[in-house]
Amino acid sequence: MKEKNVFSSRLRSLRENKKLSQSALAKKIGVTKSTIYRYENNNLMPTLNKAVLLAQVLNTTLDHLVGMDDIPTIKLKNLEENQIKWLMDTVDTYMKKN
Repeated sequence: MKEKNVFSSRLRSLRENKKLSQSALAKKIGVTKSTIYRYENNNLMPTLNKAVLLAQVLNTTLDHLVGMDDIPTIKLKNLEENQIKWLMDTVDTYMKKN
């Protein structure tokens, strides 16, 4: 099942990119390390509530986590409007050069 594979691989990748161990991620969402292991190895799918928590902890969207959106999302909190504009302009400039 493709969706399950996408979820598992994205979960592992996002967790590793945030330098979180399976134990640390498990603690943040209220499950065991073995549950995270089972999520990452296609042995178990999380409930909707746990999937939402995973997306929040990993700073992504649920759509991206489950493979409905291939564009990674970065959530940045507590930025001022001018900082957001600067980031958007910087990304636009980068995209035009590449």
